Amino acid sequence: MKRISTILIWTLAILLMLPSGFGAKAASADASEAPPVIDGWVQVSTAEQLLYIDRNQELYLSENIRLADDVDLSGNEWVPLGGNGRAAYSGTFDGRGHVVSGIRVSDNTFQYTGFFGESTGILRNLGVEVEIDSGVYAGGLAGVLSGGRIERSYSLGNVTGRLPGDAGSAVAGGLAAGANNVSISESYSAVNVTVAFHANMYVGGLVGSSGSSQIRNSYATGAVANQDGPGGFVYLRSGGLAGFVINGLIERVYATGHIDASNSAGFKMAQYGGIIGDLVGSSSLTSSVFNAETTGQTTGVGSSSAVDGHTTDEMQDQATYEGWDFDKAWAISPTVNDGYPYLRPAILTTDLADGVKNEAYPPLHLEAWDGARGGIAWSASGLPDGMTLDASGLLYGTPAESGTFVVEIAGTDAG
Repeated sequence: MKRISTILIWTLAILLMLPSGFGAKAASADASEAPPVIDGWVQVSTAEQLLYIDRNQELYLSENIRLADDVDLSGNEWVPLGGNGRAAYSGTFDGRGHVVSGIRVSDNTFQYTGFFGESTGILRNLGVEVEIDSGVYAGGLAGVLSGGRIERSYSLGNVTGRLPGDAGSAVAGGLAAGANNVSISESYSAVNVTVAFHANMYVGGLVGSSGSSQIRNSYATGAVANQDGPGGFVYLRSGGLAGFVINGLIERVYATGHIDASNSAGFKMAQYGGIIGDLVGSSSLTSSVFNAETTGQTTGVGSSSAVDGHTTDEMQDQATYEGWDFDKAWAISPTVNDGYPYLRPAILTTDLADGVKNEAYPPLHLEAWDGARGGIAWSASGLPDGMTLDASGLLYGTPAESGTFVVEIAGTDAG
C-alpha cells in the first residue's frame, strides 16, 4: 500500500461565514442548461452538462473546465472537443481525478477523434473510457495535441482509425494520435489501438506520432495493430509506446502490449519496436524498458538493438527499473496493474474552506488522482471535535471548536 499525505491549515471561527457555494454539488442540468461557472471554472458534474458543452463547443473551447464527479456518456454519440473545423481546445481541462466513461465516436467524417479532437491546452487529472471507430488521427484522449501538456491522465478502451477520404497519412495512439511540441507526464494508456490503412501509417500504444515532444514517467499496455491493405509503396511504423518520434525526449517509460506484425505483407517498409517503431532526429530514449514476451518484439526501437527486451518476471521486478523514482513517482505491487509499475496517487485537494463553530459544515469529498485505479482510503489527524473524514474521503460534521487547526490528510491506494 502506498500512502500520500498533505498538510492543510484550516480556520474555524465563531462568526465567519462560508464562501458562497463552497462544497455544494453543482445542480443537475438537462441538455438545455449550461453548467455553472464557479471561481472562473466551468463546473461539470453530470452527463447533461458535459453534453451541453459538446453541443455548444464554440462557447467553451477557451474556457477552463473542471469535473466535480465521474460522468457516464453511455448512449450518446460524442463530438470530439476542438478541431474538425473548429478552433482547438485551448483552456485547462482538470478532471480532478474523475473519469469520463461511455465516450463513443463513430462518425466517419471527422479527421481528429478522441475525447478531444484537437487541443493546445492543458489536460490533467483525467481518465477516459472510449470506443473510437473514426478518424485520420485517432486517439483515446486526443486526436492531435499541438503545444500544451498532459499530466496524470489515462485512457481505456478501444481506438480504431478510419479514413473519410484523401489524407496525407493515418495516425493512431492509445492516449493521443499526434503530439507536437507537447509534454506528457505521469500518464498511461491501456487502449487497444488500430491505425487505418494508408500509404503512411503511424501507430503506438500511447502516441502514434510525436515531434519535438517530451514523454516522461508514462507507459502503455494496450495491443497495437494496423489495418491490412494492398502492398506496394506502403510505410508502417508501429511501437508499443509510440510509432514515430522525431526530435523527442523519452525517459522512464515502458510498454507491454502485443504488437501485431501480421498485416504488412508486400509493404515497402514495416518497422516495429517494443517501445518505438522509428526514432529519428535529435531524439533520445533513456531509462526505458519493454516486455519482449508480451510485445512479441526483440528490439526496443525499430531495427536498432539499443534497448533490450525483458521477460515478464523481470518487468515485474523493481530492480529492472534502474534510475526510476519509486519514492515519489512510481510504485510496484503484485496486486496492482498485473504486477507492473504503476503511478503513485496525488492528493488534489489543497485547502479547506473556513467553517463556523456549531454550524454544519457542507459535506466535501476530497479529491485525488488514483494511479492504481483501485480507490483511495482516506484518513486525517488534527481535525477539530465534531468533524469526521470517512474512508471514502467525505468530510462532514459540525465543528465544536473555533481556532486555526493544522490538519494532516492522508490517502492510501490499493497497492
